[in-house]
Amino acid sequence: MIEEKDGAPFAAVIERDLLRPLGMRRSFFERAARPPVPTAKPHRKGNELAFVGLRDEPAGGLFSSVTDMARFIGFVLAEGRAGDRQLIRADRLQSMFEPQFDGLPLDFGHQMGLGWMLAGLDMPDAGRLSWHDGGYPGYFGALIVARTHKLGVIVLANSEDARKFANQVAMKALGLALEAKRGVPAPPRPERPSFKQVEVPPERLNDYVGRYVIFGTMNRISRNGGRLSVDALGTKLDLIPVAGDRFVLKKSVLGLFDIPLPKVSVRFDSVEGRRFAVLEGLPSPFPFERIESKPVPEAWRARLGRYRCENSDAMLEFHKLDLVIEDGVLVARVKASSRLLDQENAEGPVALEAISDDEAVVVGAGNSEGGVIRATRRNGTDILSYSGYSFTRVGDISDGTGSSQSR
Repeated sequence: MIEEKDGAPFAAVIERDLLRPLGMRRSFFERAARPPVPTAKPHRKGNELAFVGLRDEPAGGLFSSVTDMARFIGFVLAEGRAGDRQLIRADRLQSMFEPQFDGLPLDFGHQMGLGWMLAGLDMPDAGRLSWHDGGYPGYFGALIVARTHKLGVIVLANSEDARKFANQVAMKALGLALEAKRGVPAPPRPERPSFKQVEVPPERLNDYVGRYVIFGTMNRISRNGGRLSVDALGTKLDLIPVAGDRFVLKKSVLGLFDIPLPKVSVRFDSVEGRRFAVLEGLPSPFPFERIESKPVPEAWRARLGRYRCENSDAMLEFHKLDLVIEDGVLVARVKASSRLLDQENAEGPVALEAISDDEAVVVGAGNSEGGVIRATRRNGTDILSYSGYSFTRVGDISDGTGSSQSR
């Protein structure tokens, strides 16, 4: 939108209209292999990474320093002023910190401003906290602002491992800053509620059993006696009932004993005719949608088969995409690697729902779901397009019995 309106590259507009006026001389958006200023070397799992560019530059491609980001925080706390210049009207800056679509059922209680998270991190007497965190290959950062008290914290790290603690460090620093400014100790944070296991009728447990989209791929929640279990991301977890619709997570170690994960719980819910298992207790909720079998239009059945990606990149290198029907669900079985995400030959089924003869959506309400796959034909061959990637149909798929899923 910025490029369309201004007629100039996104990075150039941001440099001219924001970074330079704020004096952020060591901040840049860069997709080249060599940064224009010295940077801390990126690391992943203790190993140094080569500098790589991000495909979707505005989504997370800003490199900066703590001093530059302090200037940005000052700009925010000064209601859009930088020195004697009003770079953005105060009322427009304020709109960034107002919940968008407040009360939307599919947000599951989470509140978002324009780019700012407005829920999930809380501190007594600090007022509403506005925050954002995120990673780039080899880096992680967290930013928290308490506008009521004119305080802000930025934590930057040149290791992806910092995602495990960056927000905690930022919250601790903010608490100390608030204590120093007010001259009184910060009140203790409220304790998390304790849970006690309860008995849930078998028929109710059975109602929760099914296939769910968990972090992008189909996984199954099964019944295991008086509890539920799920095997996702290579880890088996038990769901222990603490209410009729709420379960806490426990991880079995060598099958001998359970380790509880007390900070998080799973709540089953129905919203707008869709069913979810919602992971709660983290700064943001994660909704895992239940997959329901629905009729697959004949136009999509005619496209079943194996596809080749024509334009893989560092973000995703697709090794295969098989379009199939599994238990009444349209599925893309994908195998891909990602240098940016440190994934090698990751494989899994992605559930799709056809919404017309030439469009299907990725099932789910999470960050990586809901996108549209569009189908076209070129020179008599089926083409699938998704998020800038193009896939060409190259043949049928044998189901192992001599038959094949084909047109």
